Amino acid sequence: MTLSPFIHIFSFQMARTLTSRPDADRSINQLLCLIMGGHIARNTSNLSIDPQKRIDACVSLIAEEMNSAVKDQNTDLEKVMVSAQRKISSLQSLRTLNSLILEVDWT
Repeated sequence: MTLSPFIHIFSFQMARTLTSRPDADRSINQLLCLIMGGHIARNTSNLSIDPQKRIDACVSLIAEEMNSAVKDQNTDLEKVMVSAQRKISSLQSLRTLNSLILEVDWT
């Protein structure tokens, strides 16, 4: 299997660059946006400079969503709870990665 020239150059560049703290934080934020979706990502974008606070804010928003779902008679509660549990699990993984980022000496 032959790689296209673009993919070959891209994979070579990816293998040769060191990760910086801003790159690591951006990665956490990008993953958080994928986990939470666009609406919540936009609502927490002001916290993008502090990924831990943004993760905590997302956990709070999930709790609010679950509380709203419990109160709403027309909501498929099981579907909301399964989605919330999946997001919480993913956010816990981001917390773990963010803890590792915080432990690195970036100097």
